[in-house]
Amino acid sequence: MEAQVTKLDIARQEMLVNKLRAVLGRMEIATMLSSEAMVWADDRGVVQWCNSAFEDMINTPRYEILGGDLVSLLHLYKGKKMVQGNDHPVNSALISKTHKIEQYLCQLGDSRTHLEIAQAPTIDGNDQTNVVLVLREVNKSAPMNLPKDVLETAVTDRLKTLTYENMELERKVETLSQELEEQRFKAMDTMESGYRAKSAFLANMTHEFRTPISAIMGYADILTREVKNMGHEDWARDLAEIRKASNQLFFMISQLLDMAAIEEDQSALTLSEVEISSLMREVKSSVLEQIAEQDNQLIVKVAPEVDVMLTDVAKVRKVLVHLLGNAAKFTVGGDVKLDITQIMRDEVKYIRFVVSDTGVGMNPDQVERIFDPFTQEDESLTRSFEGTGLGLYISSQFVTKMMGEISVLRSEPGVGTEFEVILPKEIVLS
Repeated sequence: MEAQVTKLDIARQEMLVNKLRAVLGRMEIATMLSSEAMVWADDRGVVQWCNSAFEDMINTPRYEILGGDLVSLLHLYKGKKMVQGNDHPVNSALISKTHKIEQYLCQLGDSRTHLEIAQAPTIDGNDQTNVVLVLREVNKSAPMNLPKDVLETAVTDRLKTLTYENMELERKVETLSQELEEQRFKAMDTMESGYRAKSAFLANMTHEFRTPISAIMGYADILTREVKNMGHEDWARDLAEIRKASNQLFFMISQLLDMAAIEEDQSALTLSEVEISSLMREVKSSVLEQIAEQDNQLIVKVAPEVDVMLTDVAKVRKVLVHLLGNAAKFTVGGDVKLDITQIMRDEVKYIRFVVSDTGVGMNPDQVERIFDPFTQEDESLTRSFEGTGLGLYISSQFVTKMMGEISVLRSEPGVGTEFEVILPKEIVLS
């Protein structure tokens, strides 16, 4: 559905842009094909536009003309005296704000030619005076013998037409901007609806998965006890593998549920007071098996001043279990450490958790992306580490929800990684 909306938006935008180009094309054709040289400068005399005839007249390409000083581009003379300052038709039009038609000698390369120049000052939407010059080589065509008032009227009418077309262009641009903004809001609404539907589906399906997996785990425990009593140790080992695989699947489903709750902003805080020592016993109990599987050693140090926290105990437990489990997963025959201390920031007490390991480590690119969802330290097709890549993302969301910080203090390939989590000792909800 999102792809269809995107294609519709693109098609709509292309149609509106084509309309805009058509308006611009009509204005361009009306002036660019004129045999008379035309140039437009702003209130500082800087060239904003010119037609092809002007390029040909002064034998200079457009990219060198636009943005240049029009007075410097047109070296005009009356007799042998160079026209300068306020006498130059550009400055004269900007200052006097009157229409004039005069003849000059113009230095074009190594030669001079007679020009008849009609100067036409205009007022833009910001009340700034601009100037339009219409130039005609007298020695290459018949002189402008029309009366001065007729020529001034013709120039004024042409300027009115250009002004009207400019107003139409601005109106169409404004309409286009409004329609694009409306399309953007519609696309955002559609995307949000899609996210909500996806999160609801994910939450429902994972809840349905947990029931049969819990049954498998329960029956595996019962069968393990029975076969051990019967002396079938080989069967017990097979059942242990079933129990281990079920545990991994149950853990991944729990992570998907946590992610769905985060995306729907339903992971509200449930605050309670907990003793750090009691919390650490629960955390150690949850990770000891994983620590032992990789022949690692778990070292936990708690500073004497660390006693209790007022926090969301379940979320803190999940964050620490994941960080320690992650450290154990990427470490073989090494140390996994957890150091807990109390620090002060702006006269507020915080608890600092530092989880370190002597495992595979990460390079700077991996560190930069480590808290993104579905990111693994080893993303190759033959990676040897299992997991959804959601744990650190969920941990970072939980820590932020609890008004804390999580970061990678250091990581070096082949040396290990060190994570830091800082949480308020007492969370105060506003």
